[in-house]
Amino acid sequence: MRGTLANKFCALEMLYAFRDQHPDGLRFHPWPNSSAGEMAGRVGQARKDSEKDSKTPLIPAAVAQGLFIHAENILKNARGILDERDAGRRSAWQDAEVTAIRNACFYLLGVLTGMRSSELSGIEVGAGRTERWLR
Repeated sequence: MRGTLANKFCALEMLYAFRDQHPDGLRFHPWPNSSAGEMAGRVGQARKDSEKDSKTPLIPAAVAQGLFIHAENILKNARGILDERDAGRRSAWQDAEVTAIRNACFYLLGVLTGMRSSELSGIEVGAGRTERWLR
C-alpha cells in the first residue's frame, strides 16, 4: 500500500520538479516541508509508526517445521492418489486428498522459493525453462 501511494505521490512531485519544462506543470509544491515518501508513510516518523502496527509475527520454528514435514508426507503418498484421479476413480475437484496434494505443493513451493501467493497461482504447465551456466 505504501509503495503504491509513494509512486502516485512521486508523480505529483515530478510535475512540480519539471514545472518549467511543461506549460501544465504544477506551480506549487504538493506538500511543503515534506516529500512523497514521507506522505506515503515510507520514511520518517510515519514509517516508524506504521512498522509498529503492521509487522506480521513470524511462525514459530517448531510450527513451521511441523507444516513442512506434513506437506512432505502428503507428497510422499501423492502418486497413488493422482493415478486414481487420472484413471477417473477420484474427483479432481471434490476430493480432499487431491486438494491436500495441491495445497502441499503450493505451500512447499512458496516456502522453498520465496514466491508470493500471486506468483505461485500464476504458474503455468509447460512454461518453465532450463538454464545452463558455462564455466
